[in-house]
Amino acid sequence: MPKIKEVIMFDTIFSTVKSFSLSRLAPWQNLGETLLVGEGNLSFAKSLLSLPCGITSMTATTFEKQKDISVETKDNATILHCHGATVYHGVDAARLNDRLAARKYNTIIFQFPNVGSRDPKYGQNSNHIMIRKFLENAKNHLCAGGKILITAVDDVSAIKDHKRFVTNVFMKDK
Repeated sequence: MPKIKEVIMFDTIFSTVKSFSLSRLAPWQNLGETLLVGEGNLSFAKSLLSLPCGITSMTATTFEKQKDISVETKDNATILHCHGATVYHGVDAARLNDRLAARKYNTIIFQFPNVGSRDPKYGQNSNHIMIRKFLENAKNHLCAGGKILITAVDDVSAIKDHKRFVTNVFMKDK
């Protein structure tokens, strides 16, 4: 993806979450202990540091292994560490247990989950399979009364259109 689209996408996500947070709209309030999955360059995690969304602790993960991350990702990880966040690289969203052991979170956030292909796997959409595996795995890391937030867009070319973003909320019973 060209760099300009990443900047537009980040600005759009940040603006959306900021407006939710500032107007006290759920689900972006009282996030508590928060896990961010598949964070890419960690810019979204970094943006949450400046918002009044009630994060008490943050763990951010990237799919890319440490040796493969960009300079920007390294810089953002440093900023997150300076603010007390934990950052893990090489984390598969469908296999959280491999890196997070039995840790529990109030909120788990997965922004724009995408395997990079729409080719079917065993006759099913590979993105659907990945999200299903993520949800099955994430429930083991969710506190009672916690929530999983998955933000998706149905068409990457419409990234500037705030109305095309959908944040799905999955709650765990208390």
